[in-house]
Amino acid sequence: MWATRDGQPAITALRAADGSTVATVGLGVGQARAGGPGTAVLKRLLTCGCPFPTAWLDLAGAVVLRMDDPGASANVHLRSWS
Repeated sequence: MWATRDGQPAITALRAADGSTVATVGLGVGQARAGGPGTAVLKRLLTCGCPFPTAWLDLAGAVVLRMDDPGASANVHLRSWS
């Protein structure tokens, strides 16, 4: 058992025959929503539960503008060459 919530298992792990580790997450969608404690547990699982070094981008507070969306209003302004 890697994590508990209210005394109940939230994340358990088993070692498979081939040496890999299989983690089972028992958190509901509401418990793992963005910014909550469930998010911190999932981040910890994905970064520290891996047997080799991992890297990730922390995009908290970042805004990403997608220009490839065909439904975006930008295509109206670029109609002459699209």
